[in-house]
Amino acid sequence: MLVERLGNRFRQALRESSDFRGDLSIVVDPNSVVDVARYLRDDEGFDYFLYATAVDWPARDPRFTVVWEVRSLANKTR
Repeated sequence: MLVERLGNRFRQALRESSDFRGDLSIVVDPNSVVDVARYLRDDEGFDYFLYATAVDWPARDPRFTVVWEVRSLANKTR
């Protein structure tokens, strides 16, 4: 399972994960985003970048959350 592979490879970077109706969400330490994204592309076949956006949580710290959606067309995974 992808979450297990990510957890094994990026144990310190993976902060949380959830699966809602087959859509996997992960929260990654900001300092590890490039490494995790490269792994998803090179090792897991996530070859399609859909979008990047941000969420502003005025009452939270950290205030901003950055969201990327990527897909693996061959594996039909997002």
